[in-house]
Amino acid sequence: MMRGSLDSLQPGKYHIVLGRTLARNLKVRMGDKVRVISTQASQFTPLGRVPSQRNFTVVGFYDTGTDVDEQLFLANIKDVGRLLKRSSAKGYDSRLYLDDPYSISEVAGFAANSGVEWRDWRAQRGELFQAVKWNAI
Repeated sequence: MMRGSLDSLQPGKYHIVLGRTLARNLKVRMGDKVRVISTQASQFTPLGRVPSQRNFTVVGFYDTGTDVDEQLFLANIKDVGRLLKRSSAKGYDSRLYLDDPYSISEVAGFAANSGVEWRDWRAQRGELFQAVKWNAI
């Protein structure tokens, strides 16, 4: 975290933490409002398809030094669930962080046997981690 704290992502507050690059591209500062729009939870009206949207208040910035900083935001899972019009009974997406990203094969095997829908870093960021792995050898 460059600024702010993840502790400020309290349910019902609609706070958001942005990557440094994303915040710079949007030209936002602490306390600014950003409108988050999701076409995933669109409603169909007589005027056409209307995406779900909500204003969030910027309460922090993070910096990983990678392209993730321009693609990912952090918010309370209940607030995002409301934006996506999901009840808690439907469940939420979750992220699992590992100390050793190369132990993913063991975790993926467990997940496959548990009936959980699973995607891991190899599908989206595999080339990045492979490059890091080969440079470290």
